[in-house]
Amino acid sequence: MFLNELCKMKIFQILQGVGNPSAGPTYSVGALSHYLAANKNDVTVVGLGNSPSVWPHEARLQLFSGASVRYGLAPLEAIRFVRKELVREPGILHGHGVWRISNLFPLMIRKTDPVKLIWSPRGMFTEWSWNYRASIKRPFWYLLQKPALNKVHCFHGTAQSECDDIRRVGFLQPVAVIPNGVDIPLFREAPRKNKTVVFLSRIHPKKGLHLLVNAWAEIAGVRPDWELLIAGKVDSAYGRQLVQMVNDKRIPRVRFLGEVLGSEKTELLACAHLFVLPTFSENFGIAIAEALAHGTPVITTLHTPWEEVQTRGCGWIIRAEVSALKDALLKALSLSESELDVMGQKGRNWVKSAYSWPKVSDMMQELYIWQLEGGARPQFVTL
Repeated sequence: MFLNELCKMKIFQILQGVGNPSAGPTYSVGALSHYLAANKNDVTVVGLGNSPSVWPHEARLQLFSGASVRYGLAPLEAIRFVRKELVREPGILHGHGVWRISNLFPLMIRKTDPVKLIWSPRGMFTEWSWNYRASIKRPFWYLLQKPALNKVHCFHGTAQSECDDIRRVGFLQPVAVIPNGVDIPLFREAPRKNKTVVFLSRIHPKKGLHLLVNAWAEIAGVRPDWELLIAGKVDSAYGRQLVQMVNDKRIPRVRFLGEVLGSEKTELLACAHLFVLPTFSENFGIAIAEALAHGTPVITTLHTPWEEVQTRGCGWIIRAEVSALKDALLKALSLSESELDVMGQKGRNWVKSAYSWPKVSDMMQELYIWQLEGGARPQFVTL
């Protein structure tokens, strides 16, 4: 086949913005684009808003900003770019997310245009997200978002649970189940001087940080040799309320680190004894994969696609409630450092074999070729 021989496709990855380098979609879309470009594809990442502080990827970055973006609208230049640049020749338009202006670009694609539309909901169809601020989302959904996504040729979910969510909201197109990838750091013996529990994610009600803070308040006196480190921007009312609660209740040994990136994030995860993400909704949970890749055991919830952390002996899966989190923390914190190290190594070996970026990008490339050329359906695609 032509594309298989030359291994070159025109690919556009579209997402709302890349201004926050610590955001999961920014990382995963950027890394995917990097490896697709390394496979000799012509890859452009298209977004709205400001440039990121760092863009270490081979793929080109095409951003559109201005007053219209601040008011939640797409700039005229972005609309022209989609109409004129993306549809001139066969290629892939792969969109990410739901409920944003950039997620409506399929409305500008005609049936006769030679591009294939792939769409990744990025967790926006989970029951928690579907019902969060429903009074705002429903009109947008029926008027604009659903008509746009009806044009999609194939959906992409990062786990079987996301495939189920796509079916639950009514879409019948093929769905490719391909996980996000994760960078596998070089293994090294990290100097774990202090016993630390780490939370690293967006500080948002969905992530369940209030469950962790309340559970920590109950066990901190029982485990005085442990410290809780919270990494993430405190830039919302929710985050400020949690800081205030820690101060008012004088909850001991809790530190808010702010946003942690690059080598600081690597050091934080490598030196942690335990990673906790008590989330209410996660289509993948890149922070969980990153913690496991660094050899750190994980506590997370049934609302993630990571049930295997428990069966593989590298963590705990719990209900998203304070009592269950408290029990899991007490179990984890009672283990010796060597026992936690064994659990962490199991997790690292698993992630290394199943979630490396070269493997994930090869699966995505196979999906794109199938969409453009037809032929045998990839095994990871369900109809």
